[in-house]
Amino acid sequence: MKYSKFFGLAAAVAALVCADVNAEMIVNPDDNTLWIENGRDIKNGSADAGDDWRAGVKLLPDPAGEGFIIDSNSDADKQCSSGRYVKVAPEYSWLVWEITAIAPIPGKYLGLAMPMMVGPISEFAGNIPTGIFVRNINDRGGVTKENLCFLSIYAYNSKINVKYIKMVKKPDYCVEMKSDTAAKKQKIELGDNVTFKVCLKEPAEDVSLRFHHVYTMPQLNVNGEQAVQLKAEDGSDGKIWSATVPLKSISGDYKLLRAYLLIIDFC
Repeated sequence: MKYSKFFGLAAAVAALVCADVNAEMIVNPDDNTLWIENGRDIKNGSADAGDDWRAGVKLLPDPAGEGFIIDSNSDADKQCSSGRYVKVAPEYSWLVWEITAIAPIPGKYLGLAMPMMVGPISEFAGNIPTGIFVRNINDRGGVTKENLCFLSIYAYNSKINVKYIKMVKKPDYCVEMKSDTAAKKQKIELGDNVTFKVCLKEPAEDVSLRFHHVYTMPQLNVNGEQAVQLKAEDGSDGKIWSATVPLKSISGDYKLLRAYLLIIDFC
């Protein structure tokens, strides 16, 4: 059986902001987790709430008892955003969340964005996939000490079931992309050699990557192929896969890999 995990990546830079906060979310439930929002005690506070998610788009506990619902599925509710301060620390670089279901309003604009005041932005427009999303907020070294950072949620015309949002040292699944030739440019362009590395919680027999643009999710062919095939690294027991490829072409009008979704297929 083949599985797919979703990972949102994009580019942005910002600064940290300090504030006092008394979080309702669970802090340090284990050594790998800085905090987790599982929705059990989630609630909207006032417009400038420090302890809760700010007033705006509705954040409701899931009646099924697992996670919470981002509810922007109301014409009467013109608010589309919420947010709160969360802890960040250099050793906890990965923001992880899982979307289990989406109910959009037919015929209306569908969108979701989760920017922080540091690291890349994750956003989707026109089509939002379900799955596990992973983002390295410290890929450019913006987090140098334990601090507080504002995490925003923007949602449009939908009900989105989120199982959790958490900040961890090491995610169960992740994909990393590096390029020595692109390091100084802070971007990847055609002609660069790119190394893709995938880490999995469980061993796999085969792993490949597919590329989709975050605006309506069209699939992008890289070097004329629908997927980039990875090879298992020696001694990894099938849990670490990688490949280095020259970036010769990307289908469509997307010259730069700046806003895209990497889908890991593994079996």
